[in-house]
Amino acid sequence: MFSMTGDPMNVVKGLILLTDHSEVIQLQSGLKASAEFQGGLAIDISGGMEISLWYRESKTSVNNRGALVVTGNVTVDMDFMRAGVEVSFETEVALDFMTTVQFSEYPFLVCMQMDKTTFPYSEHLTRYESLSSGKNVMTRKTKKELLPGSEFPLHQENSNMCKKIFDSSW
Repeated sequence: MFSMTGDPMNVVKGLILLTDHSEVIQLQSGLKASAEFQGGLAIDISGGMEISLWYRESKTSVNNRGALVVTGNVTVDMDFMRAGVEVSFETEVALDFMTTVQFSEYPFLVCMQMDKTTFPYSEHLTRYESLSSGKNVMTRKTKKELLPGSEFPLHQENSNMCKKIFDSSW
């Protein structure tokens, strides 16, 4: 009776194909290069709410999650040799929007926060050559980073209210 909580509820969830492109390019040398590119995006938006009549406070959260993957491949085929490059990158990002309202006094105190969590980013590059004699050469490079998260600054009056709400709760 004095409090209510709920698990976050999914609002939007989906997979989106951003690009799926394939073409053959005639080079000036007379050779043909085949190129293929694909990209996809996954999104998940969910929200939750907590209300406490005892503490006279409510909290809401909207969680936005997304992942992006893009791959590409260019190959040149000759009678005696095949050469190509494959590239890809991927990342996964989360952006959370939280609102805390204290209604123990009037005017109500409202604190809004927007956070971007730490997220991974990776790139992959593969170059390959294969001769008709059976000799294959392949080189791979991978770069992985963990990009730092941050809290986005909002209006100064919002920051003042957040200080009042969170300083009084300690």
